[in-house]
Amino acid sequence: MAAAGRDASRCRVDAAAPMPHPAVMVHPRLAVCPALRRLPPRGAGAVGQAVRVMAAIVLLTAAAPSRAAEPARGTPLLAPVTPACISSPFGPRVLPNRPLAGTFHPGIDLPAPVGAPVRAVAAGRVIRAQRHGPGGLEMLVQHDGFVGVYSHLGHVAPPIAEGRLAVTAGQPIATVGRSGVTYGAHLYFGMLVGGKPVDPAPWLDLTHCGVPEADAGDHAAGAVPPPAGSTAAFGPDAPKAAAPLSKSVAGR
Repeated sequence: MAAAGRDASRCRVDAAAPMPHPAVMVHPRLAVCPALRRLPPRGAGAVGQAVRVMAAIVLLTAAAPSRAAEPARGTPLLAPVTPACISSPFGPRVLPNRPLAGTFHPGIDLPAPVGAPVRAVAAGRVIRAQRHGPGGLEMLVQHDGFVGVYSHLGHVAPPIAEGRLAVTAGQPIATVGRSGVTYGAHLYFGMLVGGKPVDPAPWLDLTHCGVPEADAGDHAAGAVPPPAGSTAAFGPDAPKAAAPLSKSVAGR
């Protein structure tokens, strides 16, 4: 049993891999532990069977992600765009004839027109707003218990570009864009708990799918292209090597 506990550190989270022992039925997103393969064989008698099951429970319990740091589900988080209709869910991609098919999608895609307001899902503080690889213009916000990832943005709202990093729930923080790698205008939204992605869908208020934003437009969120030469000039046509908004935004 002690060895099983030590082996828990070797477990990994894998949403697609099958469980090595069908007798142990768990949610497919729980840890898959190579150590399970070294447990007593199924024909080893009642004692061996009990040891095998108990060791499996120890391994899977130790490897399962903690929910202590996740936000409380009493009140859903606000939808970052309206309508909030998921076009690509969290998990393995199954889109046919697409380069990204077969990869793992660590967040959700919410289609919205270019220029539509992107709002903070909860109160928090911006910890980074800059171009970041395929995500294009991306903003990370430290909320209570998780980090919100907002990607493929068009522009950052002026208060944030000016260094006012504290945000309130529902506050416009940016506009939807097509920056980075994208097949169409949409917002990518992800949640990181302890540095690991979790499915945002169960936490969001998605009851308004199909109800369009009344004032969606290029300036609906108050996010306008910053003055020429500004370090916040991160619009869709900005250079790919654009610098961070400010030292405080990129580093804190």
